Amino acid sequence: MKCLLVNYEFPPLGGGGGTTSMYIAKSLSKLGHEVRVLTAAHKSIPLYEEKDGYRVFRIKCRRKLISECSMPEMLSFVLHAAIPMLKQIKKWKPDIIHVFFALPTGPLGWLARKIFKIPYVVSLLGGDVPGFLPDQIGIHHRILKGISHAVWKNASHVVANSSGLCRLAVRTFPDIPVEVISNGISTQDFYPLAKQPARKDKLRLLFVARIAPQKGLMVLLRALSLISIDIPKTNIALKIVGEGPDRGMAEKYICENDLSEMCTFAGWVPLQDLCKTYNEADVFVLSSVFEGMPSVVLQALACGKPVISTKVYGSEDLIENGKNGFLVDINSPEQLVSAVKTLYSNPELMEKMGAYAIETACRYDWNEIARCYADIYNINSVR
Repeated sequence: MKCLLVNYEFPPLGGGGGTTSMYIAKSLSKLGHEVRVLTAAHKSIPLYEEKDGYRVFRIKCRRKLISECSMPEMLSFVLHAAIPMLKQIKKWKPDIIHVFFALPTGPLGWLARKIFKIPYVVSLLGGDVPGFLPDQIGIHHRILKGISHAVWKNASHVVANSSGLCRLAVRTFPDIPVEVISNGISTQDFYPLAKQPARKDKLRLLFVARIAPQKGLMVLLRALSLISIDIPKTNIALKIVGEGPDRGMAEKYICENDLSEMCTFAGWVPLQDLCKTYNEADVFVLSSVFEGMPSVVLQALACGKPVISTKVYGSEDLIENGKNGFLVDINSPEQLVSAVKTLYSNPELMEKMGAYAIETACRYDWNEIARCYADIYNINSVR
């Protein structure tokens, strides 16, 4: 089957949504499907690539940064990609189009269906669902609600990547069925390395995310301030992996609250280097306010790390409280402190959780996830 995947971000551009589309492309190709990817270009990346059995076509647009994309840049991709996509469809004649993010990418699927009658699947990944981050992007969703509804309504399937996001989607448009296909994990790329020498006097925490309000780094830093009251600062270390608009604010808070010896900024780490980064930590912490299905949690679990996560969509599916990590309330530094202290004082529990974390990750193999999508494609590719 010929599958055209469309996403405004694709590694090395962007975050979890791009990574998701990359692994689906790779896994579909392994299953014997012919896969092409249409995505945004960047000055540091070739416009055309062949890798892992699929082809990547990058469209020149206004994308400036590797790690993040503004809304005007997203719109720029959609406008610049429309004609090249239609030409690709006319020449290559794909059987199915899979668009990642109902907005901004979804209208491209809608356009292809209107012109060529090709079915398309929409993957909902978080920020593209009305009601997600209402304080930050709620106004955009209100303005674009009609477009979102048209994209969902005309899709052959609308797929959410977690049960929580599915519930939010159904509340948004009750007339449109939404199903759940989780994100997956590649245990070939993320796995436990040889155990690092134990440091009984230090607990190494890891945060991997864009440094933006949605990701809640400031809440984690407030938790560190509270932890340092009872545990010596030299005994807790936090590595912060990522870049984003709140980095300056975070650095200022760290300096003003005397947390410099506890915190290290590692910047943006390439996907291929993240396995080593996870393995250097003892515990992974996700302090987000909103998520769809956080790939970083799956990555940490696959590397055998206990996860402390806020009760966001996706984490509620992945974390079994007390077994492979802890779930804490959103915006609660006190509960983060309690979870960190529990693991700090109980290395045996931490080791037990790490072992169960690996078992959890094995249930989310990307090849199985890709088969779920291939089943949908087969149902809807008959025109």
